Amino acid sequence: MGDQMDIAPRKLIHMCRLRLGERAAASNTPWVCAVCSECLVRCPNGVHIPRVMEAVRLLAKRRNIDRVDPSRIDPKTLAGHPQIALVACFREHTA
Repeated sequence: MGDQMDIAPRKLIHMCRLRLGERAAASNTPWVCAVCSECLVRCPNGVHIPRVMEAVRLLAKRRNIDRVDPSRIDPKTLAGHPQIALVACFREHTA
């Protein structure tokens, strides 16, 4: 999913360290993170990047910022996906 991120995880971590969590949450990086933990394995400093991504998402959710509006999704698209996947998406991306 790295090619879908607008900023690199390294930069997102730096933004968080500078207390720019809201700007980090406004990027799409924490939202497209698949929590595959590849970054965790590769990080030379041992930073648990998936946890940081989750924390940034929680920060946005606590401020009632939704990344997905289920009412705007085409019914044909909804019909083509497993319900469990849709529920997981809504839980992950809505407050």
